[in-house]
Parts: sequence; structure tokens; C-alpha cells
Amino acid sequence: MLRKTPIKLVMVSGQPGSRVDFVAGWLGTLPDFVNNFWYINPETGQSNGRMRVTKKFRNNTDIDEVLSTYEYRLSPAAQLTLAGAWHPCKLEKLDSYIDSGLVNICHISVEPEHVAKVFWENRVKTLLSSWTATMGQKQQSLHWDIDQVIVRDGIAKIEDITDQTRSEFFESQLKRNRVLVPTALPHPHLIISYKELFQPGGSYYLCNKLGIAAGQQYHKFWDLMLQAADSPHEITVWGRTWRQQDWPVGSCVMTPELHS
Repeated sequence: MLRKTPIKLVMVSGQPGSRVDFVAGWLGTLPDFVNNFWYINPETGQSNGRMRVTKKFRNNTDIDEVLSTYEYRLSPAAQLTLAGAWHPCKLEKLDSYIDSGLVNICHISVEPEHVAKVFWENRVKTLLSSWTATMGQKQQSLHWDIDQVIVRDGIAKIEDITDQTRSEFFESQLKRNRVLVPTALPHPHLIISYKELFQPGGSYYLCNKLGIAAGQQYHKFWDLMLQAADSPHEITVWGRTWRQQDWPVGSCVMTPELHS
């Protein structure tokens, strides 16, 4: 039996499209963090890697059970921290783990002027990324990330999905949620600014907020990867060109409502 790695946990949450995977991925490059094997899809700017482990957490999930399946265990004596991307939900034992210092949550708050960009990037990264590129498994019957959503929602069976199916479904998603709703967190958390984060030198701001330090080369790496994280304003797939300017989005201040 493999010995489970003792860890502490930093979970990065935020509105869909607010680049929680990017932040957790970069943290995983630091010496005192678990390596997330972070990479970015150059076509859509989508971040991928081990930081998605914590997206397995669902309402009332037992954190210890999920971490155990990945050979991790929370420990106050841990020398390593796992940085994970997280969809906010109510979790058993989480408040006590936060109080004891085993878990820290930082939530990305999106300013109104960035709402349209966040909406567009969520749709492009979540639905237009190549499944085979993401998974590295060409034998998979799914070809695009959008395929798993189409199957999950009962729109079509995998063998019946065509480019026309994908195009129609993607358009329907662009028409939905044109005014985004603030995300509420049911647990204590730290708020970090989208605007302050996603600019050159934003990693210094992140480190200051988290109370950690990183060498200059890591901050240079943040700036380099930041360029790759932008989703294109225009992208052609399935024989159709999609432009951000064609899909205006309503505005709201996406600030957590609880424990802020």
C-alpha cells in the first residue's frame, strides 16, 4: 500500500472563467507546493493539471475521502501544500480545517469591467478546447470538451454528435447567463482581485495576499504564462467563426456574499 503524502491545502475559487486553474497551476510550480504538472492549451488558453483534483469536491463531500483516493492526507506537520481549483460548495469539516490552518481558501473577485472577458473565456476554455489535447488519449470517443456536456445534458448520444450539434449547443450557451450572478461562499475565505492578479507582476500581489514568497524566476514565469492564458477574441471551429464582440454580456459585481 502506498504511503499517503501529508499536505496542507489551498483552494482557489471564483466565478466560472476567472482563471482559478491558472492561479492554482502557478502555485504548484513553487518549491513548497505539490507539482500540479500545469500546462496551458495554446488554442483556447485553458489551464490543465493536477489542480483539478479539488473540483471533485461536491456538496457535503468528505474531503479526506477524496484526497485519500489521490494518495494525499491533511496533516499539520505537512511540508507541502496542494493548490487546487475549486467550485464553491458546502463541505463537511471544512470550517474546522480552515480554523486549524490545514486549509486556506482564496476567492477571485471579478470587477465589473472584466465581466465580459470572464464570461467569454469561460465559454471558450470550457467548451472549445480539444478533448484529446486535454486528456492525451486519442482513443477517447469524445473529441471536444463540449461533447461531454452535450452527453451529460442528454442533448445527444456520443455517436450522434456532429459539428452542427456542437455549433448549435455552443451558441445556446453563449445566449445563456448574459447577466452573471455573484458567487457566494459558505466558508471563511480570503478575497483576491481579478484586476490585480491578471497583469504583469500579479504574482507578487498573490504572494502578498497568501503570505508566501517566491523567487524572481517564478514571477517571470507567471508573466510569461499570462500571455498564453488569454482566450482569443475570435476563434474558428466547426466551420464557423465565433467573435467575442458578437456576444455582449450584462454587468454585475461578482463579490462573495458570505464570510467576506
